[in-house]
Amino acid sequence: MIIALTGTPGTGKTTIASILKKYEVIVISLKALAEQHNFIESYDEQRQSNILNLDAIEQYLKKTIKKDELVIVESHLAHLLSIVDSVIVLRCHPQTLRKRLEQRNWPWKKIYENLESEILDVILCESVEDHGKQSVKEIDTSTVSAKNIAENIFQIINGSKTFSILLEPGNFDWSEYLFDANIMEQ
Repeated sequence: MIIALTGTPGTGKTTIASILKKYEVIVISLKALAEQHNFIESYDEQRQSNILNLDAIEQYLKKTIKKDELVIVESHLAHLLSIVDSVIVLRCHPQTLRKRLEQRNWPWKKIYENLESEILDVILCESVEDHGKQSVKEIDTSTVSAKNIAENIFQIINGSKTFSILLEPGNFDWSEYLFDANIMEQ
């Protein structure tokens, strides 16, 4: 089984994935995989990020992941892979997300774009469209520690908790913040 751990940048994917590795869960970072195997197509100057070759990544994963393995693929792009069986979308309140992204010293334009993406549910909508509502769950990382979230995900994948403890898609509506000057303007 392949689980995508995805969400807008700043929602906690990398932190939670690093904690899951301590439980000896197989976790693959698409960013690290792309850098290691040169699955980078180009560089987007405006967004200051690499453009990954998702087709090459998917072919590589198909060849290397065994059918009986449980793997978590971590990235804000992980949900775009067709080999994914289920998706966990990490969500974050816009005020908290803005603080997290500001701590990264990102340019305001990049912060704004990611806040807008989170508020408009872009990754959640793409996940549901590509994998179906039944395969997608979301969890709010705004106030829960990454350790607690990782522990819950670990318990879910080990079968001691059911996948249904995560929320069905559509539980977070932050659209009102799109027009909140304190969050969306500088």
